Amino acid sequence: MPSTASSSAQQVNRFERARIIGARSLQISSGAPILVPVEPEEALDPIKVAEKEFEAGTIPITVLRAESGTTEDKRRR
Repeated sequence: MPSTASSSAQQVNRFERARIIGARSLQISSGAPILVPVEPEEALDPIKVAEKEFEAGTIPITVLRAESGTTEDKRRR
C-alpha cells in the first residue's frame, strides 16, 4: 500500500519543480484564478505568478513518484 507521506515531503527535485511551475503557469494563462496576491505588472507573466505560488505553497498540484509509489501533496504548510 503506497504511503501518502514520506521523509522527502517538503523536497522537490528540479524536474518536479519545473513541471509543477509549467503546469500551473499553463493553468493561469488559461484563466485559472491566481492564488497569491501579485502586483498588476506581475500578473501579466504567468510563470512569475506560478513561481510565487510555488514559494508560497499554494499550488494545488499533487506529485506522484512512480519509482516509490508514493503520492505527495507539494503544498507547503
